[in-house]
Amino acid sequence: MREFAYCPYCGGALDPAERTGRHVCGACGRGIYRNPLPSVAVCVFDTEQRLLLIRRGAEPRRGAWALPGGFVDWMETPEAAVVRELSEETGLTAESEPELVDARYQPSAMYGSVINICYLVRSWSGEPRPGDDADETRFFAFDDVPGDIAFESHRIFIEKLKTIAREHK
Repeated sequence: MREFAYCPYCGGALDPAERTGRHVCGACGRGIYRNPLPSVAVCVFDTEQRLLLIRRGAEPRRGAWALPGGFVDWMETPEAAVVRELSEETGLTAESEPELVDARYQPSAMYGSVINICYLVRSWSGEPRPGDDADETRFFAFDDVPGDIAFESHRIFIEKLKTIAREHK
């Protein structure tokens, strides 16, 4: 991951990042923070309580399976990101409000650090089709979930989702 070298406010040289990830401008004294990036993961079940996964078509972890999702855009709520990412990656339309499942920290060689927030969408419409950075979409019974899950946070979410699926049969 690249480091910032100059202050975006005055152009002065930045001191090296502290352990907290904060740079300090040597000229104007402002702190420049490198915060974790917020992302969402989306859970949808079909009528047989199978979980929808996508095969990633882009790095990081191209070719691995994951929950649909992605980064929260500027001035976008996580819930709005869930609705948008579900549509972009799977072609599905969320018909119910996203329900918070869990949140996890995920270190990332590509992005530094990510806070991944998992939501459940209980009601949706459409036919799943790969879009955006997904190469494939498929519903999996929990016993058949592939071993190659792209992110540790998604593996943890999937384990938690097993319990949710059992409770709503």
